[in-house]
Amino acid sequence: MDFCRRALDSGYGFHYAPGAVAKHTGGHSIPQLSVEMRRVYWYGSLLRYSARHFRPLSFRAVSLAVAAGSVLRAILESILQRSLKPMSVNASVVRLASRCFLFGRRGAVRFVPGE
Repeated sequence: MDFCRRALDSGYGFHYAPGAVAKHTGGHSIPQLSVEMRRVYWYGSLLRYSARHFRPLSFRAVSLAVAAGSVLRAILESILQRSLKPMSVNASVVRLASRCFLFGRRGAVRFVPGE
């Protein structure tokens, strides 16, 4: 998304071509990460992108939505898996999103997974 945004900001355009095929060859380190850490990185990237490109109120709305969704996900996954592990995984995302909500863009600047 960030590439597309930068391209548009530079005056380039995009056209939908239904027959076009693209292959992503990056992300070689992703399979080495646990599913839990992938989630933390995913939401960390989403919040950083939002901090960079959204207005302050919109960024806080995204942060609040991520925090609320992670709380609900933690509860549901804990019930379904009969485990407390989803609580700790989602707690990292909730802490990050809450910091972003409370401190705005400054909360998204420093992102350390598992913090």
